[in-house]
Amino acid sequence: MIDGLTFKETRTRHFTSMKMQHTRFDEFENWLRGWENVESADKTSGNICYQIVYATDNLTELEHFLNQLLQHGTSRLHSSTRRMK
Repeated sequence: MIDGLTFKETRTRHFTSMKMQHTRFDEFENWLRGWENVESADKTSGNICYQIVYATDNLTELEHFLNQLLQHGTSRLHSSTRRMK
């Protein structure tokens, strides 16, 4: 009998604030769904349009994702250095 099971994500999370250069939000959201390492994406209000969490330890892969984002607008990246909980 298994009493419990815990999974821990060990990949580094990279938080990207995205400001769109267009208003084709449905197209952008469908495009994001095609990236398996996009853990979450939230449509936001204020100065940015989306907050995206991309999980990877492969910096070449992250760079490719960020370069592809450029076709939709500008982004600002912050990476996790330690997860508290």
